[in-house]
Amino acid sequence: MCTEDPLFLHGPTSSFRDLSSQHAAFPSSASIPDVHLTAFERAAKLREWALQLFANAAPERQKEHTYLSLPTFELDGVGHHSAFTLLNYYWNHQSDACIMVYRPAVMHSLATGGVYANKLLLNALYYAGALLSGHERFMDDASKPNTLGNRFFHRFQSLLAHFEVSLIDTISTLVVTSSALLTRGKQTLAYLYFGLAQRMMTDLGFHVNPDMVNHASYSPYLPIYSML
Repeated sequence: MCTEDPLFLHGPTSSFRDLSSQHAAFPSSASIPDVHLTAFERAAKLREWALQLFANAAPERQKEHTYLSLPTFELDGVGHHSAFTLLNYYWNHQSDACIMVYRPAVMHSLATGGVYANKLLLNALYYAGALLSGHERFMDDASKPNTLGNRFFHRFQSLLAHFEVSLIDTISTLVVTSSALLTRGKQTLAYLYFGLAQRMMTDLGFHVNPDMVNHASYSPYLPIYSML
């Protein structure tokens, strides 16, 4: 009888995931991290990656005004000035307090159709930015402050209803939205969306410690079974 080890119950290593999903998660064997590094080597590699991300942020920041002026930049129907204002509120306040997304990757993906941002994430950033701004123009009704940012949240909800697979940009979106909802006192919705983000991270296999995976017998295109 074949059963599956609980460690591999979810994510790309799951026996229940079809081959096309596995291929999307692991496009090549080169994407599998080297788990044979020593603790010192792994720490050094992480420091190197952190420095690379920090160094990359400076030139990418200079490109943002160009990105926002490109006809390919995804604004989802929001005017250029409003979009820039909302994003600036998020980057200059919420992101500084708690970094939940990597700004250069998000802005570059919005300009180029990359994999780290989409309309869903954009509306989550709009919503968070609107709550931080307090501007009446972002209220559905200027006499009702509790409608602040509602148009972006409703757009987020409508787009979320169509997702079918776990993606990094969707996880980022759910985390950003959860944080914004907490500031509005909507704890239940915040916990539900954050819980969904956690499930998606598990589905992608982010919960698996690579040191515990037997890579010698692991193929990203074949299910793993334990024989009893």
